[in-house]
Amino acid sequence: MEGEGIITGKVALVDQNRIGLGCRSFVSIESGDHSDAWLKRFAVAVSAMPEVMEFYRMAGDVDYMLACRRGGHA
Repeated sequence: MEGEGIITGKVALVDQNRIGLGCRSFVSIESGDHSDAWLKRFAVAVSAMPEVMEFYRMAGDVDYMLACRRGGHA
């Protein structure tokens, strides 16, 4: 099936508790500025935070959602 392109990848699941990353939290952010310049500064700042694993632009009352992990070290 891999040779035929049906299986396109494999996944390994890691027990986050066993490597010290058991606590995951989501942080919602509301911003009064929605300019491209602000988003670029925000992305640079968030990218420098090792605790932040992902961030998303949202629709609705919350502007951004950050997925964070405890400790910031992998």
